[in-house]
Amino acid sequence: MRAGILTVGVVLLGLAFLSLAGEIAVRGPIETRGLYLSAEELWAGLAPQSHAEFRSWFRSAARPLWTFGFEPLLKAPAWLLLGLPGVLAVVYGRRRDTTPTDIDPDEVFLYEELAKRAKEEGHANADDRFPADDYAAAEASAREAAADLARNPIVAPPGESRNASPAPESDTAKPPPVNRPLS
Repeated sequence: MRAGILTVGVVLLGLAFLSLAGEIAVRGPIETRGLYLSAEELWAGLAPQSHAEFRSWFRSAARPLWTFGFEPLLKAPAWLLLGLPGVLAVVYGRRRDTTPTDIDPDEVFLYEELAKRAKEEGHANADDRFPADDYAAAEASAREAAADLARNPIVAPPGESRNASPAPESDTAKPPPVNRPLS
C-alpha cells in the first residue's frame, strides 16, 4: 500500500516539475501579468484544443461544479496543484526505519570514562596540548647526553687539533638547560 502511495507521489512530483518547465516554456508566447501562470492558463497555452473542449463540456454538464469547484482550483499554479499532493504522498508513503540503532549508549560517554580512568591511574594532566611527560623525557634525555659526553669526550679527528680541554669525568655534570614555555 505504502509503495503505491510513494509511487503516486513521485509521479506527481515529476509532473509538478514538468508543469513548472511548461510554465517557463509558455510564458514566452503568452503575455502574462503576475508572478506565475495559473493551471488554466498553462493548460490553455500547452493544449488549447483540449482545454476548450473540456471547459465547454464541463460548463454545459455541471455549471455550478465548474464555477465553485474547478474554476477556483485552476487559478492556482499547476506545479502547486501537483507538487503539494506529491510531497504529501511521498512523505506518507516512504519507508520508516523501525530497526534499533546500532549505537551503544555507553559509547557516548567513552571519552569521559577514559579520562576518569586516566586520572585514577595518575595520568592527570591539565593541558593536553603540551603534556608534562614530554618535559620529563626531554630532561632525562638531556641528562643522559651530558653524562655520555662526560664519559666520552669529543676527540678531534685526525689532522685537526683542538685546543679545548676534554670535559671532566664526572657524572655530576650539569645537564644543558631545557627550553620551557613561559606560563
